[in-house]
Amino acid sequence: MQTILNYLKLLLYPLSWIYLAVVKTRNYLYDKQVFKKKSFDIPIISVGNISTGGTGKTPMSAYLIEYFEEKGMKTAYLSRGYGRKSSGYKRVHPETSTFLEVGDEALQIACTYPNAFVAVCENRSLGVEKIISEQKVDLIILDDAFQHRSIDRNVDIVMIDANNPPWKDKIFPVGNLREPAINLKRADLLIVNKTKDEDILKKTKKFLKKKPFCYAHFKPQYIVALNNPTEQLPLSQFSRKPCLVFCGTANNRYFYEIAKQADMNPVYFYQFKDHHKYSSRHIFKILNKFKKLSSKHIFTDSPIILTTHKDAVRIMKEEWFIENFHKYPIYYLAIKIEISDGKETLLKTLKPFIKENATA
Repeated sequence: MQTILNYLKLLLYPLSWIYLAVVKTRNYLYDKQVFKKKSFDIPIISVGNISTGGTGKTPMSAYLIEYFEEKGMKTAYLSRGYGRKSSGYKRVHPETSTFLEVGDEALQIACTYPNAFVAVCENRSLGVEKIISEQKVDLIILDDAFQHRSIDRNVDIVMIDANNPPWKDKIFPVGNLREPAINLKRADLLIVNKTKDEDILKKTKKFLKKKPFCYAHFKPQYIVALNNPTEQLPLSQFSRKPCLVFCGTANNRYFYEIAKQADMNPVYFYQFKDHHKYSSRHIFKILNKFKKLSSKHIFTDSPIILTTHKDAVRIMKEEWFIENFHKYPIYYLAIKIEISDGKETLLKTLKPFIKENATA
């Protein structure tokens, strides 16, 4: 099987070379100012990556929103709304928007930070213009915009998965790189995420050399029942709780490990692709397994079903879910990104954008 996979990868190399040529040409034209960037009279912070998916862009955007809100500032968050069935500019409303209209990540942000102005638009320039015309905000956070060079930004933050660093990866479609690792030089700040492993951190530091960076990891925060999303339940209430875990993220296994980190007891694990569109059939399958586990009476505590917030927003407002599954113990585990080392570097990067007379 591995031989076949290696052979298939060889067949992808010509596509990878073509992709690389296009990326290099495009970046060259921006570097030489043949392609122009659009500037706006408002601070813009980009949170992106150099790899495809799973680096922690959304949690980092959430971190920034929370940080600036604590400073009394009104923030806006703009993404393209990956996975949505709509097009054009749309404002995200936590109470009425659905993930099919605005995408799961934007909806997750809007639900977590109702005071933030959240919008989606595949044309980022148009999205920024619309935000500025609709709402007075102090700054805009652009999601997944490192490669979106048509907008001039004040800061480029790039997320790196320490367990799959770009300098060990290959260009898409052979690997996961959107552009060569050397292009990290365009970033103002690198955030190495998902590890506390000292060996990995030392190797990372050696590679990054003098580039400003800090280390981060995900930390479990609280538990929320899907049929009562306004109440945040403490992790201690679920200590050693047996749970059937399901999720559809870029790195499902990592969420499974976070559930264990939260001192929960995962006993079964369903994995789906990133941004998976759930139907009642999927949840019925999960529920049937849950009922079988519950009926065996092998646990001292009654089990629950656990997922991510990102997955929860894809199902909790669906009519089929409310009608058939609302009464069952289905919860999501909220996580936040935590800066474990180099926080002073991050704060130094953000300091110029703190306003004394903020809008909020």
